[in-house]
Amino acid sequence: MIVGIALERIARVCCSRELSQRVLEPAIADLQHEYAHAATSAERQRALLGGYAAFWRSLARCLARDAVSRESHGYLVAAAVAFVVVVGALGTCEALLLHTAPGLRTATLRILYWGPYLPYVGWSAWIKTGTLMFGLPFAMLPAILHATRRGAAFTPGAALLAIAAGTLLTIASSGWIAPAIVRRDEIRQHDSFVASNGGRYQIPPIDFDGCPDCQAWPGLIRGAFAPLKHRYPGYPKYVAPEDRGLPEWYRSVARERLLLAVFAILAGLIGWRLGQDQCSAGLSGPRTRP
Repeated sequence: MIVGIALERIARVCCSRELSQRVLEPAIADLQHEYAHAATSAERQRALLGGYAAFWRSLARCLARDAVSRESHGYLVAAAVAFVVVVGALGTCEALLLHTAPGLRTATLRILYWGPYLPYVGWSAWIKTGTLMFGLPFAMLPAILHATRRGAAFTPGAALLAIAAGTLLTIASSGWIAPAIVRRDEIRQHDSFVASNGGRYQIPPIDFDGCPDCQAWPGLIRGAFAPLKHRYPGYPKYVAPEDRGLPEWYRSVARERLLLAVFAILAGLIGWRLGQDQCSAGLSGPRTRP
């Protein structure tokens, strides 16, 4: 197998033709030259390590230059506008179906014929703030597809920058913003119940340790690897039934959030590919600059 073939493919896909020919192809040629003239196994290993490191550094600089180039501005603006429109539409649907008065929700569900099914799905979305958790990664596909089809000539770095930005937004939304909203709602319900009973019942303080969905990423990671709790001093080895599966619950929520980030990346890549295929078929818009 010829050294550097995979790097050439990566350079063609991820970088503009100008920078690929001027920056990346010479780096690959240097790697191939050093590897071919290496006399020992140790020299070949050093050539590979040095050549690959030089290529990835050059690729990162090329992607950064492509992403901020003048040709990419229209693409990034189109992707951002489409992303905001899709997320806004999903948020409006969530507010209409889940957060309005019961009568309006019932009427809306009857119109959409979702009445027999949505109460079960909707409860999970209510707890996990559906748009903030699932809406952002879902919006990646139509946003990137729209920008690829309708945008002006752009560089691959612009598409990768848009996908990276959407993925970071997904991580921040599912890992910090949504848990903060869930905590706020829990505190509001607790305070409302305390105020309504007039002091007739002793209400324990809120314990967010038993609610992984309320935890931001730092608390979620700590809970996933924390030892089991021992609530009763008189029984130092006893673990309450409600605490036995808590670390695994934390790990399950962490896996779910990571899958959302992976889904955002895949949705963006699929949208990019579909948009390129449609441009190549001449259905709409100009083609991506190689």
